[in-house]
Amino acid sequence: WWQDYVDDPISYKEKIAAGTEKPNLIATELLALIENPTVELTRVLTMLIAAEEYYRVMADDKYKAWNVRSRHMAGYVSQLLDNNPSEKGVVVWAHNSHVGDMSGTLIEDSELVNLGQLMRMEFGRENVFIMGSATYEGSALAALNWGDSVKEYIVPPAQPGSIEALLQSTEWDNPLLFWETEEQRQQWDVPFLHRGIGVVYDPQDEVPDNYLSANFSRRYDALVFWKKSRALRRLSNP
Repeated sequence: WWQDYVDDPISYKEKIAAGTEKPNLIATELLALIENPTVELTRVLTMLIAAEEYYRVMADDKYKAWNVRSRHMAGYVSQLLDNNPSEKGVVVWAHNSHVGDMSGTLIEDSELVNLGQLMRMEFGRENVFIMGSATYEGSALAALNWGDSVKEYIVPPAQPGSIEALLQSTEWDNPLLFWETEEQRQQWDVPFLHRGIGVVYDPQDEVPDNYLSANFSRRYDALVFWKKSRALRRLSNP
């Protein structure tokens, strides 16, 4: 069933919205019927359940759909730790919008949650270390729209008043913000503009869509900063 939408999952959302497609719960039914499913099979079916729900809910409410995706990400990380109890931890690499604690971000819809926030809620803040990343200018890989081909875009200098502009003005080459004490946290518990560059990005029209306000010592435990970044390059085998 899902093969029809693998290359264009947005079309499932569009058909749900138009009433030409119905919700499909086959993955949910399979997971309930299979006795003693393997860890990998459980992961695959759980992923399909979340994907179906994500695009179906998106047809009605993109904010609720965001939460569906965030909770699936958090659940996946929790499963990794549950299934490998001997492991001391796990490293997750994702965009700032996912790892930065949503409760430290000044947004209009306070019901939004994200991965970093959910991890802190589940494991305790002292057991979760969140490092954000930022750049003042450079280049990045992105696309103008979902489904478009990836291109390298020039990232213009960050807006005045942003954390990126502040760190650019320092005499350090590539400063790292790291709050070791509660006093330091309180000093940085003030809002700054913060640029976010995701999968979809238009450098000609990044203000205000690519900026948000954040209290950095609440959103992150540390922030690594590059005054000038370079788009990712594909690694080649030695």
